[in-house]
Amino acid sequence: MLLRYTGGRSGRSYSFPIGYFSWDDAEVVSFSSRRWPFALRQARDIELLIRRTAFSSTAEVMSDPQEKAALLAEFARRKGPRTARRLMLGLPGDRLPTAEEAADAATATTIVRFRLGARTAGASQE
Repeated sequence: MLLRYTGGRSGRSYSFPIGYFSWDDAEVVSFSSRRWPFALRQARDIELLIRRTAFSSTAEVMSDPQEKAALLAEFARRKGPRTARRLMLGLPGDRLPTAEEAADAATATTIVRFRLGARTAGASQE
């Protein structure tokens, strides 16, 4: 997925690829151990390019540790322990995580929930 947005303070345009997982209808999630997601809290004009289709979007950078742990546990349940382990957050790959394991992993990651809006005119540069 390609993330594009305008910085809330700088007014600069940013564009870079990030990993994502489909979540709910019109929603995808992204996980990062980096701090770039915090810039999205003030970002404007967020756009996601997913499989050559551009969407306007809003971003929720999750901050509540319990909500993050719950989402990680639900992620492992929905996508499977092996997929959850590939996030490289310390989640087990052979079983669902315990509440404590999910809480520990939540402290090591930033989770962004992107809600997809209308399709936009943005197109792939490929």
